[in-house]
Amino acid sequence: MPGPATARGLAPKMRAQQLPTAASRTFEVTFGPGDEIVSGLTEFAEKNHITSAHFTGIGGLATATLGWGDPQKGGVKTIPVTDKCELASLLGNISLLRGQVYVHAHAVVTFSDGGAKGGHLVDAHANPFVEVFVVTTDSPAPAPTGK
Repeated sequence: MPGPATARGLAPKMRAQQLPTAASRTFEVTFGPGDEIVSGLTEFAEKNHITSAHFTGIGGLATATLGWGDPQKGGVKTIPVTDKCELASLLGNISLLRGQVYVHAHAVVTFSDGGAKGGHLVDAHANPFVEVFVVTTDSPAPAPTGK
C-alpha cells in the first residue's frame, strides 16, 4: 500500500545545478575476507587514475572503526566496532586532498540484535565480503603514448 502523497513547496531555499562531467566510468569493487576497505579503495583509485568519484556499498564486516567529528577536540572521536556486523550502508566520495587521492566515507553498521552504529569510516575489514560500486565523475587518464 503506497504511503501518503508527499507535500510540495516545503523547500523554498533548495537550489540545484547540473555539474559538467566527462563520461563516467562505473566499477564494481569486491573485497574478500580480511580486506581493509578504505586502504583498498585508495589503492584502487590510484591504480585507475580516479580523482573524482562517488561510491556506495554493502556487505559484512569483521571489525571497523567509525568516527564522530568532535569540533571541541578538533578531530574525530573513534567508535570501535569489535563484533561481526552488517555494513548496511556505505556512502562516500573520492577526491584529491593536497594532491593525493583521498577516500571520504560514512557508514552504518547493524548488529544481530538490530542495533546500529554509524559515522565516518576510519577503517573496516570485510567478512565475508563487501561490494562497492564506484562511479567516476572525472575524465579517465589519457592512455600512454609509448614515447
